[in-house]
Amino acid sequence: MVSMLWLFVRGEQLFDGNTTFLQCGSSPATWHTPLFHTSLSANPNDLNDSLGPVQKSRLVPTQLAQFAPEISRLKLLLCVTVSHVLAQFLVLFTIHCYLQPFKRFVETGRVAYVSDGPHEGKLVTIVDIIDQNRVLVDGPAANIPRGQMRLSQLHLTKFRLRFPFTGSTRVVRKAWSDGKIDEKWSESMWAQKVEAKKKRAALSDFDRFKLRKARQVRNKLRTHAFLKIKKKSRKGTKAAVTAPKPGAKKPAAKKPEKK
Repeated sequence: MVSMLWLFVRGEQLFDGNTTFLQCGSSPATWHTPLFHTSLSANPNDLNDSLGPVQKSRLVPTQLAQFAPEISRLKLLLCVTVSHVLAQFLVLFTIHCYLQPFKRFVETGRVAYVSDGPHEGKLVTIVDIIDQNRVLVDGPAANIPRGQMRLSQLHLTKFRLRFPFTGSTRVVRKAWSDGKIDEKWSESMWAQKVEAKKKRAALSDFDRFKLRKARQVRNKLRTHAFLKIKKKSRKGTKAAVTAPKPGAKKPAAKKPEKK
């Protein structure tokens, strides 16, 4: 294996039917220049006499010509490996540029939902990043003054505002109204789930009792309608099975036997 790698890097097979030697040049300029060509019937002694000492040192016996198929396989293997690596690189580059698994980053203009603290349930936007645990936020729509919050108190949303770095409250308010964040948030599934959770938390015991009874009535009506449709479909299936095929002859009625 080592000899094949050495031949692949340092030499070139010149055995084509008329060449009896394998050239191994010491520089790239001599790799593609055959040193000597002769017929197979030539006398090796005459060849050695006609060559100089430098050329003799750069000749390899013809027994190494048997490694030519292995060298070709190595070249093919190298090409396949390089193409495979390039394909993987292109796939990873495409995923990194266009198919990023995370699209919600802590960045300027990112709208976040406050999940803890005195402003719980309100929306703010990140104005600046203080450190890896705190950010500077501003909530002009919810009347939240500019201040710092911990990242553990914020849940990042898919909305983002475009305004200059560390923009003033007036700039943030204008970007908020232009982006229609309140309308987009109210239409999102996240906001609808939050509202439903608030309604369930505000129910009294009697309200929960009425809700349970209403669900029972709804389930009974739904089950009755489902069974009715199922029964109707079964009748239609039986009628289709028992109905005679078009073009088929009806069986003749049996005549009563005479005694």
